[in-house]
Amino acid sequence: MANVASFQDFSDQRDRRRALRQRVIFGGKLVHSGGAFSMNVTLRNMTAFGARLILPASTVAPDLFDLIDMKNGDVFQCRLVWREYPQVGVVFESRERLECANTPRLVNLKSLWQMSLLR
Repeated sequence: MANVASFQDFSDQRDRRRALRQRVIFGGKLVHSGGAFSMNVTLRNMTAFGARLILPASTVAPDLFDLIDMKNGDVFQCRLVWREYPQVGVVFESRERLECANTPRLVNLKSLWQMSLLR
């Protein structure tokens, strides 16, 4: 019985999310350096507050970047919170709809989103 209690205590300490995870497999685009660099990623285990991403082999993610949800047309400003390449965990600092793009940054991200949809 002690082993079961120890395992439960450990799992409770490791999973401190503020919201339940939604298991997803969405395409995403990680964009940084003002749009100069981007890469396709896979969004996994998404919550309202963050997500787990799968990166392409032999790539790294910067500490701060924009993440385009290719399915829904949302863009998240992300902060990296853990790295276990090729997987990374991010916290969403903000979320905006690309359909409502009204700043130069969002217009640029919207064009990346639209170009990717045409392929």
